[in-house]
Amino acid sequence: MIRDIHLKKSEDKIYQALVQMQAENISYKEITIRQIAGYANISRQTFYRHYSQKDDVIKRRIHQVKLLFLDEMTNHKVDLEFMRQTLQFWKIHHEFFKMIEWANLRLDLVDNIAFLNRSLMTSNNVAHLDMDYMINTYAGATYMFLRTYLIDHNAQGDISQIAELFLKMTNQHFYIYQ
Repeated sequence: MIRDIHLKKSEDKIYQALVQMQAENISYKEITIRQIAGYANISRQTFYRHYSQKDDVIKRRIHQVKLLFLDEMTNHKVDLEFMRQTLQFWKIHHEFFKMIEWANLRLDLVDNIAFLNRSLMTSNNVAHLDMDYMINTYAGATYMFLRTYLIDHNAQGDISQIAELFLKMTNQHFYIYQ
């Protein structure tokens, strides 16, 4: 239990170090593990106890978000309320989305969205001849929709209207699940 608390604290320090480095406009590409450890006030050894490389810090957060949404999707169908909650989540966490962009890890996010799409189709017993095309197309479209909302429009606008727009744009996709 105490070990888990220490692990969580170290992981939070490492993540916050990246947040600070991003805020200081340090190029992600140029960041070293030594710098991250310095900002986090931990040893490099502590960093490597948690992660094998700097990308893993953000990738793990993406994975945690995926698990959160997976849990929500199993308890609800994808409808207007779900989309509102999704947009609200990303509005609250839009700095994390910007970090994904900063680290050039958008493909990891798209892959996780595709995983969610596949899980959603499977849980609703949807089979389609071109399932991979559908899953990946909607994953890319979802990512770009979120990017437009969170970065291009700085998470501004009426969430209900934006959620409705998303559902209208992906009409065929969501009618499958209703």
